[in-house]
Amino acid sequence: CFYFSIFLILVHTYLSIKTRDNYININTYSKIYFYCLIPAIIISILIHEINLLVIIFHLVMTYNLLKLKKINSSLHLIKYFSFLIILVPIALVFLTTTISDYSMLQMYQNLTDKENVNLWIWKSIFQNLGQRNSEFIYMTNPISNVLYYIFIFAFYLIPVIFIFKKNINFNLWKIITNTLCIIPLLLLFYIGRDWGRWIHIIMRVIFCYNVQFIEKTKPIQFFQKKFSILLFIFLIIFQISLTRIPHCCNLIEKKINIIGGAIPKIVMLERIIFNKINIKSRFKNF
Repeated sequence: CFYFSIFLILVHTYLSIKTRDNYININTYSKIYFYCLIPAIIISILIHEINLLVIIFHLVMTYNLLKLKKINSSLHLIKYFSFLIILVPIALVFLTTTISDYSMLQMYQNLTDKENVNLWIWKSIFQNLGQRNSEFIYMTNPISNVLYYIFIFAFYLIPVIFIFKKNINFNLWKIITNTLCIIPLLLLFYIGRDWGRWIHIIMRVIFCYNVQFIEKTKPIQFFQKKFSILLFIFLIIFQISLTRIPHCCNLIEKKINIIGGAIPKIVMLERIIFNKINIKSRFKNF
């Protein structure tokens, strides 16, 4: 449900950077914004209401660009952000509408093929925010599961922060807007168990929002000491090659670790190509 939204985040970031660097003029950006980007954002929200949580990212990205191009009068801001009026009733419907357990049971019983369908997942998806305590309690028990996810988040985010810190002059506005983009996404940890996915999404938002502040005219700054550079390169290669962000569930309960990455996937691909494993026994048939 979030893949379309991530795609729109990447597209908006690309458009903003190209407009900032004058490869695209502001009129072209405006046409793409009004006729393509905004309709696509509304469609993504109709596909799944969870995409409402990245609206602030798009608003701030647009505001930064308009401010840079000195188009920040009240009338222009109303024009660019008027689509929010459409989202208000949509948000209210999604936040207040609940499907009863009886209705879900009826839908489940009417399915001709119930394989790979779990009723508890439906209940989780169709509940409103006020009914999701069980999901959050499950993920915070034991508390070491929360600490494990915090460690994973820091492990992958620290190299990104180092690069941004060396190349971006962070002021109060950038700190505030970064926080505003992230705060709505914290609700994801309360909504569902896929905490690894939420970490992935938050890191994408952080990267895409801040990459607009790196100036093309200046070379990317790295560490001054060779040891620090080598350590940084080793960490990046290690993360890509041998580690991963587990997508789902209570990692402590299910004994899931972060071992993974490109090398195990290459090994698995080799085993698949040469028929060294039974695919049907490893994966479900859908």
